[in-house]
Amino acid sequence: MSAALVQDEAGVRTLLSEYVRAVEAGSFDAYAKVMARDVDVDFGAFGEPVRGWEGLERVIKGQFETLSAVTIDVTNLAVHVAGEGRTAWATSLWTFKARMGEQPISLPVRCTWILEKRAGAWVIVHWHKSTAAS
Repeated sequence: MSAALVQDEAGVRTLLSEYVRAVEAGSFDAYAKVMARDVDVDFGAFGEPVRGWEGLERVIKGQFETLSAVTIDVTNLAVHVAGEGRTAWATSLWTFKARMGEQPISLPVRCTWILEKRAGAWVIVHWHKSTAAS
């Protein structure tokens, strides 16, 4: 494996760790630093698709206001870099735990990430999360 590929994979892993830390901390400023702010992006969530940066901001800020004590255990992270180091995708499994008021939540979550390197830094341009049907 080339040194550039190793560095790119490490960069993607670091960025995804920063994403997790932002969600656990409920920090939209930290969250915004790892995301592309394209107005035409769509993100997959547990309900309807989230359209554009303003839609994503509304949904994530609402999540941060609603949930507390968030912890995310990430396993099975697989990173793939392509396009001469300009694009990457990753998959992972989460155990997502939080509190909604007094109600504890624990969800197994499957995550898929698409990233681009822009101005030398990785950003998330799309993600999708799902849980198993109950």
